[in-house]
Amino acid sequence: MNLSLFYPRKPVEYMPFPPSGLTYLAGALLEKGHSTKIIDCNFISEEELEKHIRDSDVIGVYAAIDVFKEALRIAGLAKAYGKTVVFGGPHVSAFSEQTLDEKNIDIVVIGEGELTIVELLESLENNKSLNDVEGIGFKSNGKKIFTKKRDFVKNLDMLPVSPHHIIPMKQYFDYWKEKYGYTAVQMITTRGCPFKCVYCSKQTFGSVYRSRSAKNVVSEMELLIKNYNPDLIVFQDDFFLFNSERVREICYQILEKQICVDWVCTGRVDMVDVETLNLMRKAGCVTINFGVESGSQRMLDYLNKGITIPQIVSAFEKTKKARIDAGAFIMIGIPGEKRDDILQTEQLLKKIRPDWMNITFFTPIPGSQSWAELMKDEKYDPDLVLDFGAYNEEKNFSNLTRDELMSARARMRKDFFIHVTFHKIWVLLTNPKRFFHTLKKMYTVVSSTHTVRILSFVKRNETWFYSD
Repeated sequence: MNLSLFYPRKPVEYMPFPPSGLTYLAGALLEKGHSTKIIDCNFISEEELEKHIRDSDVIGVYAAIDVFKEALRIAGLAKAYGKTVVFGGPHVSAFSEQTLDEKNIDIVVIGEGELTIVELLESLENNKSLNDVEGIGFKSNGKKIFTKKRDFVKNLDMLPVSPHHIIPMKQYFDYWKEKYGYTAVQMITTRGCPFKCVYCSKQTFGSVYRSRSAKNVVSEMELLIKNYNPDLIVFQDDFFLFNSERVREICYQILEKQICVDWVCTGRVDMVDVETLNLMRKAGCVTINFGVESGSQRMLDYLNKGITIPQIVSAFEKTKKARIDAGAFIMIGIPGEKRDDILQTEQLLKKIRPDWMNITFFTPIPGSQSWAELMKDEKYDPDLVLDFGAYNEEKNFSNLTRDELMSARARMRKDFFIHVTFHKIWVLLTNPKRFFHTLKKMYTVVSSTHTVRILSFVKRNETWFYSD
């Protein structure tokens, strides 16, 4: 019996990576001798999708807030061919009962799925009762049955390495090379979040922070470099910097093994120290992306971020002083947000001058505190939130009009691109050797007329901009 894992097509353009959650499931299945494959629907046609469904015994579908409707469509296609349909992912973990109510879904996997998916497939293969499989919900004689909750994986080192060999990596590399001028892969080294942001849900990975060992992390880095030689490794963890001792040990091992690859990570602004930053830079870290969210302390307090404006400013100053790019995730349309809050965010961005920025619309994740509160208000349509996730421009929970939010976003983007463009040009012109070196390197991407692509390439190679 083979199980195919489907990653639904995104409703908006995004930076594509192999679906990490599904690769871990595939690794667990392959380790136990089961046949499986991963199908990223963002790269296939409708005809190919149906062929993959026909060729599979069991259909596993990833379901998050932004792809849930498309996931349901895949389930409908699968049931038309008489397939067993299994759903998993953050949306399923948050709303397991409601998800199982869907007529085309047979089984839901709740929480972390690596151990569950193996036991589930073996039970289906051998016609065993599903009651003994922990962490699932299923239908039996018209009734919904939920089994015992499965404990979270305590030792992440026990999980098999993601089997990238079963993924057509070339399609991802080709996309990155064409659009950004370089190639990238991602890794996940931690799970769980002990913080309490009101818009976030923790049903999938829980509140207890767990991490892979430095040795385990660096071993996977070596494997990725050996097999694929990416230009960049992106650590997808929510809080890569949570344990500074572990971060330093990872850096020491990278330096000891002479691993030469640039990498990017995320962090909280209240978890930044100069010693670790300097070591990270030596070990190849080129960017740290921070969850800034807002320049209004009132909004940060509403979001329950547990950070202050001075901490944001300090983190950006320290990171840039260490010659690491500092990126900012910004959120607009927050409940109760006023014009003055937006202006404070714009002022903060002018002060910290992020090297990278991503602006999204406030999106309460199903299962979060904000979701529960906002969905009590009849004026908010849950389907609207599910349509496009954080990039749905029709969503607005603030006290501002949609036009005001769109104008604010446009102003922030314009100011950001103007500053980044002239800053990079100035740095290049004041370093003649770097200037000519960069012109040569940029040759492959000059054909792109989109300013963002060239800026992305220049920023990516900022190590040339610093004097020896």
